[in-house]
Amino acid sequence: MPKYNLIVIGGGTAGLVASTLAASLQAKVLLIESGKLGGDCLNTGCVPSKALIRTSRYIRSLRLHSDLGVTDVNFEVNFEHVMDRVRTVIKEIEPHDSIDTLEAKGIEVKYGFAKVVNRNQVAVGNDIYTANSIILGMGCGPMIPDIPGIQEVEPISSDTIWNLTCLPEKFLVIGGGPLGCELAQAFCRLGSHVTLVERSSRLLHREDPRVSASISRSFEQEGIRVICDATPISFVTGAARYSLNLQVGYGGAIQVDFDKVLVAVGRVPRTDGMEWTDLGIKLDSKGFLVADKHLRVNGSNIYGCGDIIGGPMYTHAAGYQATVATINALFWPIKREVVNYDALPRVTFTDPEVARVGHTQASATREQIRFRETAFDLANLDRAIADSTKEGYCSILTKQKSGKILGAVVVGEQAGEVMQMYPYPTMTECVREVAHTRWWEDQSDVVKRLYSWWHRKRL
Repeated sequence: MPKYNLIVIGGGTAGLVASTLAASLQAKVLLIESGKLGGDCLNTGCVPSKALIRTSRYIRSLRLHSDLGVTDVNFEVNFEHVMDRVRTVIKEIEPHDSIDTLEAKGIEVKYGFAKVVNRNQVAVGNDIYTANSIILGMGCGPMIPDIPGIQEVEPISSDTIWNLTCLPEKFLVIGGGPLGCELAQAFCRLGSHVTLVERSSRLLHREDPRVSASISRSFEQEGIRVICDATPISFVTGAARYSLNLQVGYGGAIQVDFDKVLVAVGRVPRTDGMEWTDLGIKLDSKGFLVADKHLRVNGSNIYGCGDIIGGPMYTHAAGYQATVATINALFWPIKREVVNYDALPRVTFTDPEVARVGHTQASATREQIRFRETAFDLANLDRAIADSTKEGYCSILTKQKSGKILGAVVVGEQAGEVMQMYPYPTMTECVREVAHTRWWEDQSDVVKRLYSWWHRKRL
């Protein structure tokens, strides 16, 4: 019966960061994955979507050629080649998370469905593995709502959209959150006639209204049909194409025709197959693991991180949570790290981009914080004028008396880079990566041997 300092279940961002950090701290680690290493981010999420968005932005720049003094630009979009490039990008990044790379770091990898037997044991088939601590990072999958007729129209999700071989002529997107907005704009630029349906009164409803207005204005200029305050009633299968019946506002009923529908209305946790009650682990009303401020889910030695705990669902958030969970799992009670999302950035990769950290005006008001907003329009910024990227603004919220920064938002070209807080995926990450590398190089052999002694002592 093999014994480990740490068993990590799930080979997505959370699991990869947790196992890599633990191995670098000289711990004996087992990583268990039932599907593809790299998780949703590499295979169906951040990586493929940003590759597609890169192509769509280039197409947009070609269509605006006359604004930049360029004439006679002719081009044709080859959707099959576009999707081939997306798959090529995934293949190029795959080795970063491959089993060979992980084993070279000292991580043992096992494929199969993992079931937690008790607080110290995990079963994979007939094999039982034992560890001092366990980290759960199984992630989430796309939610498909129970709307009459939805299965007959063969909906696609963030998992399956990458299997498309033909560009839909009429593309329907249900969900006006970050994912829905990003892909609606990308497919519009590729050549689809896009309709975006959102249940709330505005797009990106978790952002401030001014952000939503900026994105809506951009979508309108590009020809995306946006229908807010709309409730899907039923899908209809026609002879030539499909239709969605909508209830709009308090009275209006309309029908939207489409060839393909993308459903982007949320995520559901992958928590099936475990006896959570027997393990002393609670699930919330949506099925997510309930974690405390130390990310413990059983109040002891089992931790949760990433999308499965229902917090901020961003790759860099999963990495941050994995770091906290791993340090606590390996060094408790000497180290007791606590999660704090006050400075966690987030980016929506629309055009203009939306980057935010901390409070919005709405969240500060809910918490009865007296604040002051200071804003600057990009229309008055010399570089934005020179680049013809004047849509957007920068805003900072501060406490009225102390001036403490409560939050900030940047709406505009490359807002995620402007934010300078290493959200994923942005170019600023390279600064963090080189800092991490230098930190580990500076750790003396004595420190590394001390880590190794500590973990051997606990086996």
